[in-house]
Amino acid sequence: MQRLTNKEKIKQYFLKEVSEEGCEASEVAEALCMKRNAASAILNELTRERYLIKKKTKPVIFQRRTHKMTETSEENVFDEFSGTSDIMNQILNKCKISVTYPGRGLPIMLLGASGVGKSTLAEKIYLYARQKQMVEKKAPFVVLNCADYANNKELLSSVLFGYKKGAFTGAVKDTEGLFDKADQGYLFLDEVHRLPPEGQEKLFRYIDTGMITPIGNGAREKNLNVRLIFATTEDIDNLMLDTFIRRIPITVTIPSYHERSSNERMQIIYKLFLQEAEILNSCLKVSSNVLNRLLFFKSKGNIGSLKNIIKISCANAFHRKKNGEDCIEVALQDLPVQDMLQTAVGTKKECESPQWVFIDQNLQEMELISVDPVEENLCIDQMLEIAEEFVVGDCTYEEFVKKNKQLVDKIMDNLVYQVEVLAVETVYNEYVENILKFMQNNYGIEFHGTEVKILTKLLALLNSSSVFFKEDKKKRFHDVQLRLRKIIFRPAQMADVFYKMADQMLDYHINTDLFKLFLILFFQYQIGGDRPYYYGIIITHGYSTASSIASLVNQVYSQYIFDAFDMPYHTSIKQIEERVRSYLKRIDTSAGVLILADMGSILNISEKIEDMVEGNLGIINNVTTQMALEAGHNIMQKRDMEVILKTIVKYNSTTYRFVRQKEKQTAILVCCMKGLEVADKICELLRGCLEDHRIKILEYDYEKIIRNGIEDEIFDLYNIDLIISTNSINNVENVRVLPFNELIDQVGYETLKQVLSNFYSEEEIKDIIERIIKSFSLRNIVSQLTILNPEIIINDVEDVIRKMELELKIPFAPDLKQLLYMHIGIMIERLMQERHQDKNNQFVEFAKKHEEFCDMSEKCFSVIEKRYHVTVNIREIRLIYNIISSKIKINL
Repeated sequence: MQRLTNKEKIKQYFLKEVSEEGCEASEVAEALCMKRNAASAILNELTRERYLIKKKTKPVIFQRRTHKMTETSEENVFDEFSGTSDIMNQILNKCKISVTYPGRGLPIMLLGASGVGKSTLAEKIYLYARQKQMVEKKAPFVVLNCADYANNKELLSSVLFGYKKGAFTGAVKDTEGLFDKADQGYLFLDEVHRLPPEGQEKLFRYIDTGMITPIGNGAREKNLNVRLIFATTEDIDNLMLDTFIRRIPITVTIPSYHERSSNERMQIIYKLFLQEAEILNSCLKVSSNVLNRLLFFKSKGNIGSLKNIIKISCANAFHRKKNGEDCIEVALQDLPVQDMLQTAVGTKKECESPQWVFIDQNLQEMELISVDPVEENLCIDQMLEIAEEFVVGDCTYEEFVKKNKQLVDKIMDNLVYQVEVLAVETVYNEYVENILKFMQNNYGIEFHGTEVKILTKLLALLNSSSVFFKEDKKKRFHDVQLRLRKIIFRPAQMADVFYKMADQMLDYHINTDLFKLFLILFFQYQIGGDRPYYYGIIITHGYSTASSIASLVNQVYSQYIFDAFDMPYHTSIKQIEERVRSYLKRIDTSAGVLILADMGSILNISEKIEDMVEGNLGIINNVTTQMALEAGHNIMQKRDMEVILKTIVKYNSTTYRFVRQKEKQTAILVCCMKGLEVADKICELLRGCLEDHRIKILEYDYEKIIRNGIEDEIFDLYNIDLIISTNSINNVENVRVLPFNELIDQVGYETLKQVLSNFYSEEEIKDIIERIIKSFSLRNIVSQLTILNPEIIINDVEDVIRKMELELKIPFAPDLKQLLYMHIGIMIERLMQERHQDKNNQFVEFAKKHEEFCDMSEKCFSVIEKRYHVTVNIREIRLIYNIISSKIKINL
């Protein structure tokens, strides 16, 4: 008997032993007594042959392909392009629209420089059409580069449209063109700008009519179903007919490699290395210095050139690999020198101790290992965890301060004892020392030699290391440091000052959000656990008067008490008001705000800013250094603000304004993308249903909420408990968002109940919900009825529904009531028009089976029947039974 090959053994193993869930490469190797890398190589080969499917889990799972599985899943059709930027996602969305449009789809033009991936994207569009079943699985994909026939327009026309025998010399028989070959599939015309005007005219005739005519006398028109994709590197407005361009409804421009975001470029690099790892059937160990060079690579060849460079680098590294080594190590020496001369000037310098990115074809994701591990020394995961726990309210301020102290102590120990001395530290040390001296003079926090050493070490470490984070982690850093800065404003203010000054002085390359988050936590550690009793502001006219007074007070008490606003002499009260409002947006105003100003006119801004202050607000004029010192001392003693103001006025020639804290009103926002006019109608309806002003209903600009999120000033003016929106809102946290179409279903009912429960009794809430359902039902019925008055009939229908609830002993959910309001209202008008038609005979069996329900219905509809002179027949009762039973169980 002939022995089976390893490949045949694996096929049989999957056929007989492996479940539909699949298995790992290690399981296959163990079961068949094979080496893991040999098994992995065969599994990847079977995947390329489409016998297996590889699921990108960790570790990778291999599954046997069955007839139930689509050839290409929706998730990975555009995998090479997707998920890394808004621009690429918009491009892919347009591609999908071109595919899913009925008929011959929508012609699409792909623009972009050579090597950006136009041909690859065209093929992905074709695969997506197959996956969406817009074309058959075996539909053709025909490609023509128009540049090949640019100098012979007649030959090009014959290639595209075919020709009749005798049409020209050498035409010895009827011949089909590429349009015939692409029928029921796709025709991709690359370098389409090389088409002569005559060829363009023939193409837009096909786009208009779906008809082509082969070249030659007597040729008949053909009706074909061909979907078109065009591509070019040139400016189509200058090279192509306007009449042709107008017939292509979708145009996308694919950005060049160097125009894409750094994260997107990193993903492209990773995927290209992953392809090489699969071809070489080996783990790759890629130097961060190589990644930095590739990240800033700039060439006319774009991704095409980059792909070749990575292939050559891997080939060089593979050639150097010694027997017995597990991974192929790709280092700077493997890069092709000539190609890399085009790398952008000013890229980050190479590290003496680079990080290494491990790329394993069986893991399908990057694993970052470092000789000098930034993540480990900065305790990055713990940093994120502590900050996120605090901003979402899972720990108190006191708990956060304690945990943060332990964390920063640990990081400082790591930086001092674990990180080797770097040469650049001697350059950074003086700059950092000068920055901290400036901050000490302005904010009163005393810094010693240790802080200078720590921050110098940090900058040197970040500048000499390549830190790559996945998109979700980068977003976490960005989000948490933005949210943290409002809760602990003063450490964040100090972090901003340090960052801006360091940015001006030093030439370093770091992850900005990581650095800012660490600085916030570091300066929180320096300030200590006491939160400001009030936020103090000194506002004066002049170059540095306010700054001088504020820095003196802060230094005297070694506390960050006052912020300073130095205003030019010509500054108007309006400009001062805007500056103060901008400041108030960024702080937690529940602590209260005390303003010391240099002239009485500033007192008047209290009326303009009090809506933004949750706590007490005090403004005092004619500020002096002595007055600021006295106020600072009293703030340190945590005395009542009004007492402080009265005491200062008593011993100084000045006046003040005081606004006692008041609670913000709760509001529900209604947002609509189509404009405030639609939102206003919804608001009017809801206000009528609430019948009082315990909760304010406000229409609001959808675009402002989307643009600003919780930073929008509406959140400073009101406690927003709910947003009702006709379009999705994803950037507002800790506020309920209710889609308008769910307002009167069970989800909406529960959401409204939670929001209203703080202001209304359970009985009142029930009535409000009932009025909302009724009002929305009335709006729907108005558009349907032609004879009856909806205002009258809705009340009669309401009585029927209430009687049914009582008879069935089940309260109907809002969505069921909505259906019944609509159905019964329209049913009455229909019955009035069908009075003499008997609809009972064919539903005798239903009447026998559901006799109790029929009797109950007759009782509930008796008033309706008398008032409108109609008979609710068994057919209608059966329809109502089906509506109710689809939502609840009927126990009759």
